[in-house]
Amino acid sequence: MSGGIGSREVATMGRDEQEATKVSDRRTESTTAAEAPQPVSFEEGLSRLADLVGGLEGGRLGLAESIAAYEQGVSLVRRLHAELADVETRVRTLTTAAERASGEDDDDDGLMGEAPADSVPHAPTAGPRKGPAKRATDRQA
Repeated sequence: MSGGIGSREVATMGRDEQEATKVSDRRTESTTAAEAPQPVSFEEGLSRLADLVGGLEGGRLGLAESIAAYEQGVSLVRRLHAELADVETRVRTLTTAAERASGEDDDDDGLMGEAPADSVPHAPTAGPRKGPAKRATDRQA
């Protein structure tokens, strides 16, 4: 009888070793998936991120694959966020330069962006007020 128990232990160890090998293989696959080449363009990165999210939300990935997809997604989000921040900085720089350039054109006439005096509309000189406007003026006086 003791031989039967020992053979079960050997069989169990064999299964455990097989499972350990499978887990090791999955880790290698996970590492490979996490180290997949990064998309070239911002748009490709967004598309890849959408694919990763779809895979995670769809529930069709195993645990190891889900972790690998999540890691790759986090890496993509960081890269895309940095790229977006860089583009925003460039746009601000260009906008500021354009505003300064247009401000310098206004400075040529010495008015620093102010409208010429003859282009400011003047209020017409009006006679005595009538109706409700007159009553409001009378109360203030």
